[in-house]
Amino acid sequence: MKLEIETIVDLFDEFYLVSDITSKEELFTGSTNKEETVTNNTPAIESNQSNTLINDSLNQPQNTINLPKIEYAGKNQKHIVFIYNDTTNDSKENALFIQNIFQKALQLQLDDIAIIRISKNPTLTKNQILEELSPKQIIIFGTQPFFPATSFHQILVENNTKILLADAPENYHENKEKKLVLWNLIQQIFQ
Repeated sequence: MKLEIETIVDLFDEFYLVSDITSKEELFTGSTNKEETVTNNTPAIESNQSNTLINDSLNQPQNTINLPKIEYAGKNQKHIVFIYNDTTNDSKENALFIQNIFQKALQLQLDDIAIIRISKNPTLTKNQILEELSPKQIIIFGTQPFFPATSFHQILVENNTKILLADAPENYHENKEKKLVLWNLIQQIFQ
């Protein structure tokens, strides 16, 4: 038997025909044995399990997603957050560049800040950062999903948090002009 489907409507008609078939035997032979189909039909989930699932889902607030805690280095005592997109380039030079900014330029210690690596936090959200870490300032290095339509070297303010969107660290290593632009923006978010 060859089926010819000329239009999308024909395709749907064939689906309806198949859905009316209640057993594998009927599908291949065209015969029906309703008693056998009913006696061999067992529910996939027992009613006790189904009720438990329904009750558990009713106890959970709607629209709540349990995200994992943010993994970060430091103690965040001064609520200053550095976010580093290490998924594209995780070199020692990039880590040293960020360390020089907070230790030498800003005179901060690791206990004062939180350094978040994107690779360790793949489900990280902007709201999660704001709620969990309560930052006063955030410096984001490299591309990130939080502000996709914005360009680098911008300062944004959200919930009284100053956010600096910086280029990837490797783009500053040999470029003194870019370093100067970055330093001026860093000074602005700490005023």
